[in-house]
Amino acid sequence: MDLNPPPGENYANPRICFFHVLFKAGALAFYILSALFFDSFVIIFVVTVLLSALDFWVVKNVSGRILVGLRWWNEIDDNGESVWKFECLDQEALARMNKKDSWLFWWTLYLTAVVWIFFGIFSLIRFQADYLLVVGVCLTLSIANIVGFTKCRKGYKLSNSARVFTIINNCGETIWPAITPGDSFGGGGYALRAKESRVHTAPVGWSGRIWGRTNCNFDTNGNGTCLTGKCGSSLQCSASGETPSTLAEFTLTTSDFYDVSLVDGFNLPMSVRPVNGHGNCSVAGCISDLRQNCPSELSVKTGGRTVACRSACDVFNTDEYCCRGVYGNPVTCQPTYYSKKFKNACPTSYSYAYDDPTSIFTCSGADYVITFCGSKYEPSSMHISQQQVDLQRINDWILKELDHEFDVGFDTSFK
Repeated sequence: MDLNPPPGENYANPRICFFHVLFKAGALAFYILSALFFDSFVIIFVVTVLLSALDFWVVKNVSGRILVGLRWWNEIDDNGESVWKFECLDQEALARMNKKDSWLFWWTLYLTAVVWIFFGIFSLIRFQADYLLVVGVCLTLSIANIVGFTKCRKGYKLSNSARVFTIINNCGETIWPAITPGDSFGGGGYALRAKESRVHTAPVGWSGRIWGRTNCNFDTNGNGTCLTGKCGSSLQCSASGETPSTLAEFTLTTSDFYDVSLVDGFNLPMSVRPVNGHGNCSVAGCISDLRQNCPSELSVKTGGRTVACRSACDVFNTDEYCCRGVYGNPVTCQPTYYSKKFKNACPTSYSYAYDDPTSIFTCSGADYVITFCGSKYEPSSMHISQQQVDLQRINDWILKELDHEFDVGFDTSFK
């Protein structure tokens, strides 16, 4: 941060700036001068902490939102874990924020904590345990806002940056990943040999599907066919694949949504693992090979070998299995014998149309590792993919810098 305020710009919110500073200065001033007017430590403690608490509330709920466009809070989720929550203006609004307001906000936030640390050291040297208690409470409130807003600013930057996707083939044979829309993913399809991986970058706003195709045969022009998951006769997909196929679905926003669906059947084990995200960033997918125990009535066989497992809707085409008609809502559409078999084998995947509560996940600012035929832990694959993620981020940074240097309109309004 710059030590000097931005030149040639007035404060856009002088009243908010005043109250942003008022309670900080009030708490510090009262703490310093109170000994001259009061003999009661209780009064000193109560008034100083009250002023610091007022400052904490004003910064967290008022000045943070108005001066820098950020707000944070903390919740305990259903698993008993602490989860940071962020609110932020959109990028265009942040670019219009007054730089002098922002400068005042951040410098007074950090400077107040530094002063309280100084008073704490002073009280410790003089063995004043009672005053050290006052300083400890005030410093805790000050640091809580620093941590909250720093995480908020960092979380916003991450959640609005491009996502890195690493697609890994841990199967014992070549597969042909398919992606729609595929502009950011090698055109939408390619061959991936056993134990190979590829890295892609997708922008925020991308919403699409990823699945695997098996036993494909394409000519040099990219025309051909696949045994499972084919999207017409093209190597690069522009439409959804044929069922049955295991399907990963993504919607990239400030808070990403992702899942692995078996609603259209199963053809390959598949998992989605978020990396370095915030929130309920659980692993989604189906690492079990459902082809081995697929009910005979759902099996797709070639040469006596089960190559895929169809959905009950695809096979029987009834309203009950397809969640349509009178079964077209979450109350009447309930798990069936077949969806329960899928769910028991793959508890973090969609097993039927209204399987939302246990199957869709959210995560902010994460990169994603999509593994075909992966294990539960995948130690070696994760090591390789993280190296590739780092290289991809370096490459993206270089491209951004080049774009900026040659003035091609790259958005760098929020750094």
